[in-house]
Amino acid sequence: MTVTSWQKQRYAQLLSQSKAIIHRSAQPTIKDELLLLSQYAQADDIRDSYGQGGSVHAFEQELAWLFDKPAALFLPTGTLAQNAALKCYSERTQKPGIALHPTSHLLLHEHQAVETLWQ
Repeated sequence: MTVTSWQKQRYAQLLSQSKAIIHRSAQPTIKDELLLLSQYAQADDIRDSYGQGGSVHAFEQELAWLFDKPAALFLPTGTLAQNAALKCYSERTQKPGIALHPTSHLLLHEHQAVETLWQ
């Protein structure tokens, strides 16, 4: 099924008129999101660089403390977290593969990440 330009426009029109959206949250504009982020950032904040220092590191430490764990890892997407969890479990159980439904998001939309992880 091909989505036409008219369908995309109609969807956008109806979406803008909606008071509630069940399948996802309303998205702020990039300008508004960057403005909000700039108001949150502190002058002395440093960038996290590959898990070293910065606000991400502080966030991980706070989560580890809250959940009474020795460490925590922030992953920017749930799909990345799912792939990491699958790979860790696969290695821990010494099972060299996984099974996914053919319509799994991990297969359809993640640019062969699963194939790359399991060769």
